[in-house]
This record gives sequence, C-alpha cells and structure tokens, in this order.
Amino acid sequence: HVFKADEISELHAVSFGAAAKKPTTRMVAAGYGEDAKGNIMLAVTRIDPDTLKPLWVKKHGSTGFDVAWDVVSLHNGNMGIVGDTAPGGSGPHVWLLELDETGKINWQRTYFSDGEDTGWSLVGSPDAKMQNSGYTVAGSRKKAGAKSTAAWLMHADAAGKDVWQETATAPGGAAAYAVARTDGGFLVAG
Repeated sequence: HVFKADEISELHAVSFGAAAKKPTTRMVAAGYGEDAKGNIMLAVTRIDPDTLKPLWVKKHGSTGFDVAWDVVSLHNGNMGIVGDTAPGGSGPHVWLLELDETGKINWQRTYFSDGEDTGWSLVGSPDAKMQNSGYTVAGSRKKAGAKSTAAWLMHADAAGKDVWQETATAPGGAAAYAVARTDGGFLVAG
C-alpha cells in the first residue's frame, strides 16, 4: 500500500501479534506524518494482514517534531510505541506511549535529561499470565555539555513509570539501537 502524503511520510517499525481473544494476526506500523500545518507528528497504522491495506491511521503529537522509532504489538490488543518528541524545538526527549487497538492513547510519558535523549527500540515485558508488566527501552542519552552520547536502557512499568535506568559509555560515544528479551535479562545491540 502506498500512503497518501497527508497520512504517513515514513514508517520506521512494524510489529505482528495475535490478541488473546482474537486468533487473527494483527499488524501495526509506526513512523511519522505531517499535519496540515507542516508539523511532524507520530503516525501509527493498523494494517489488514490479508489485503495489506490500512484499517486506520492515527497521528499523535503537537507542534514541533514527534516521531515513532519502534512499535510492539501486545497480547491484549494494545501496542507500545517509543519515539522522540521535541515540542517547540526543544529536546529531543524519549516519548513512550501505549495505545489501545483503535489507536487511542491509553497513557503517555516523556523521559529526559538536561540534554538530548532518544528511544530507538522497545520490548514489552509480559508476566506469567501474558499481561504486559512494562516496557524496556533502548536508546541514547547526551547530557548537556557532554561531547558524546551514552547507550541508555530504561525499564518502565505497565503504566509508564520509570523503574530503573542504566547507561554505558565508550570512547567516541555509544548508543543502544535494539533490545530483545532473554531468559532473565536483555540483549542490547548498539
């Protein structure tokens, strides 16, 4: 499917999943699109797996720059999205959202330091009953005045509350671009 210019400009991530009560495969994709005033807004779409046509397209954000870098489809039909927000030209700051299966925001949180923060990847963390117990975000953080970025890993609970954060540095800078769950931990690539 080719999206119209007023729908989605770029897609950065796609996720497949099956909801617990609906055995059909669900496809969601996220990126950004422009609004009528030219603002860059986070864009998300649910795609029909049979026809590959969008069932709906939703945009979220405000003035400035709001973009999705990754999306995960959850067992309960919701989806988690991580991206950046730079309202009014500040930031960027990490933006974590949970949307319901119609694209409506359940909750959203912004995480930031005194510099630039980017969330590149996320993974949902299901509990033993396959309910979402939180999200782990991989990204980069550059504190004000720092010469280079640090790789950044953050875990938020199911409501988006920051539970823990870790950073790692390397000569010349570092970033965490992907995260995956393992038995008892996480695998991070950067």
